[in-house]
Amino acid sequence: MRYGLAICISCLLLLALAAGLQRPLRAEVKAAANGQKAEKADAAEAGNRTIVDLFSWAELQRQEFIDLETEIDGMQDLGGIAAQLPALAGAVGLLEREIDGFAASPDRNRLQPDIFNNRIGRAKLQLLKLKGPVADMITRLSNLHSEWSAKKLVLADYHRQTDLPMAFVVEEKKDLARVIDSAVALIEKRLNPVLATGKEIAGLQVRINAAENRLDRVKTEIRRESAQQTSPSMLSPEFYSRLNAALLRDSFDRLRGFLGQQKENLQGHSVLLFFGAIGFVMLWLAVRSSGANTSPASYWYSFARCPLAASTFIVSVGSALFTILIIEFDLPQQWQQLLHILNVVSVAVLLKDAIADNWFRRGLRRLAFFLATTLSLVVVGLPETLIFVFVFYSSLVASLMYGFGMFSKVAPSNPWVLWMRRIWGLPPLFILLSGMGGYDQFAVFLFSACLSTIVAFLTIWMLYRLFLGVMELLCAGVPFPLVRESRAAIISSLRPLVVMIHLLLAVSVIGVIWGSHKTVTKALAALADVGFTVGDVRITLGFTIVVAVVFYLALLVSKAVQAILLHEVLPRYGADKGAQLSISRLVHYAVLTGGFFVMLRVLGFKPEQITILGGAFGVGIAFGLQAIITNFASGLILLFERPIKVGDTLQLGGEFGEVKKLGLRATVIRTFDNAEIVVPNSDLITGQVTNWTLASRKVRVRVPIGVAYGTEVAKVLEILRGVAAANPMVLGDPKPAAFFLAFGASSLDFELRVWIPDFLEKTQVLSDLNQDIEAELSAHGIEIPFPQTDLHIRSLDPQVAAGLRNGPA
Repeated sequence: MRYGLAICISCLLLLALAAGLQRPLRAEVKAAANGQKAEKADAAEAGNRTIVDLFSWAELQRQEFIDLETEIDGMQDLGGIAAQLPALAGAVGLLEREIDGFAASPDRNRLQPDIFNNRIGRAKLQLLKLKGPVADMITRLSNLHSEWSAKKLVLADYHRQTDLPMAFVVEEKKDLARVIDSAVALIEKRLNPVLATGKEIAGLQVRINAAENRLDRVKTEIRRESAQQTSPSMLSPEFYSRLNAALLRDSFDRLRGFLGQQKENLQGHSVLLFFGAIGFVMLWLAVRSSGANTSPASYWYSFARCPLAASTFIVSVGSALFTILIIEFDLPQQWQQLLHILNVVSVAVLLKDAIADNWFRRGLRRLAFFLATTLSLVVVGLPETLIFVFVFYSSLVASLMYGFGMFSKVAPSNPWVLWMRRIWGLPPLFILLSGMGGYDQFAVFLFSACLSTIVAFLTIWMLYRLFLGVMELLCAGVPFPLVRESRAAIISSLRPLVVMIHLLLAVSVIGVIWGSHKTVTKALAALADVGFTVGDVRITLGFTIVVAVVFYLALLVSKAVQAILLHEVLPRYGADKGAQLSISRLVHYAVLTGGFFVMLRVLGFKPEQITILGGAFGVGIAFGLQAIITNFASGLILLFERPIKVGDTLQLGGEFGEVKKLGLRATVIRTFDNAEIVVPNSDLITGQVTNWTLASRKVRVRVPIGVAYGTEVAKVLEILRGVAAANPMVLGDPKPAAFFLAFGASSLDFELRVWIPDFLEKTQVLSDLNQDIEAELSAHGIEIPFPQTDLHIRSLDPQVAAGLRNGPA
């Protein structure tokens, strides 16, 4: 199934659209039902209340009370949500204390706020998942409470207007009051604990926001400090006086605390670690076994060559997604940071087979090593002074390598690599200058930001290759021959979408690294909102991307369906080539039309708006695009009636040609001189066109011939029939025929008529017959005369006449 993935993606898009259409439909049905109830209530309230109205309304309230009990019993139990709140509250409390301690610490690392941001983001996501069901339940129960409270007013109105002292009426009113009071009590009983849970969630939301604001203030202070001289110069003895025994003891204590924390994490997550190890081994075995049939040109080749690094990369990249989507899969924060370090190391290993240039590959792997070491120091929690020492001397080593590399006489073949060789040493030089000037905070930030930017690009690039490599494996393993044969075309078609997604992800990640946004999701939202305003319409990047993606997916679906029809479906029914192409073109335009309406729905247009837009579009077309619509209608006629098909040979005016493409606006005809003529479809419908191959490609060839007077007619006819019978291209049925047609001015006129199987062979057969006829006539001494004219002279000068009689002198 060619372009199979494109079909799956587009089907998911259509299903999502169908779900979006069903939601407003259900809302309209519900609103209609509520409207009918409201109309009944209004009718009951209008005019005087009667006993009949009372009993009818009472019966309706009893039925609604039963429905209310069923609905409340079916509501989600908040016990699970309430049970998660204490743990979340404890995590928020710990986060608040750590942020306060970090704010008060004199040894503040600029990289630490990023870790706090990740924890705050996870806490927000957990709270959001708990808040949604509670908010929905509060809204529904509040509405029910308002409805049943309003029924008390209606009952009081019945008390005023139906004051008959009948015992059964009084009893009915009392029973109805009990029903309403029971309903209100039932709602309040369910609502009170929900409100308490909602209040607790709101309190946690306030605490998380306060912690985030506190962290933002600390980050602002750190940025302000980064622009100031906060430590002695690295060249001064004062700086190295900090490297004392107390600093070493503090470092060992932090390392010991880190190892103890990991021991506790291992004990607390032993089951998760056990199953994670089993899953990792299975993934490693799968990656290792996939390399048997992988070619070096494949995207999967670099992963199959290093199965351990590939498995680590997949796990480290996927862990972030799992921790976001599945709250129960909650890794310790330090483990997530360690997975990030492993991701950096795995990317450095995978570069071995992904980059051809040796110098470029070695340089990137060294940068990845520096970043992994820096992150390890931050995760362990070593003092900032030690981290700065490592950053400074790593930059010094990088600067020396840069200086020696400038004298290298080996020039790279790639100009990009040459350009990178010339500029890559500039950031280490800035870091050295910052350290010499005492700007240690700025030096650490610049060091980590530059390395993180490079590694982020490499990670996203490897993620891009991983996606395409997995797609290659899936296409090669499916049991459909078309997909296996067309996997290169499938990958090529999906590549623009994959590139766009990874570019957006790269820009967002870089924005987070350099501090312009707190999270990747916020960076993506800000990026999607970039745009400009034209009048009252704002055109954003997100809007443009949605339009482009929907249109491109429609094209992919169209290509996939056409491929399936042309290679799988239509050939089974024996359809000729022209019919197959005509049907595939109709399907193509139908899919594009459907994609256009899907795009309108995705952009927020309602069905009635789409109808109005279609009407206005039709009116505009009728007035401004009459010629195009005429050609379009003519194209539909050609596709349905099929007087002309792809592959037919036409005579249009004085030109002969073959139909190469039959579109809805115009038809492309390639002449026998290899010139392509674009003919509007309306000309083919309204004009006279000769189709030599409409019903059959068999045609008749006519060969006129003249012989001299006095030639035996029967002999000539026999020669012509013999020549026709000897030609292998001449059909035996219908039989060749030779005719003596007329007494010409200079010759006896004959004609040979033969049938051949294909019009395209007409010129060649005519040439062969002419050669054979000339040879046979010459062999039998039969002359093909020239045109002759008799000249009769009526008057002539005497001297000229005498000269003619006597001959030349």
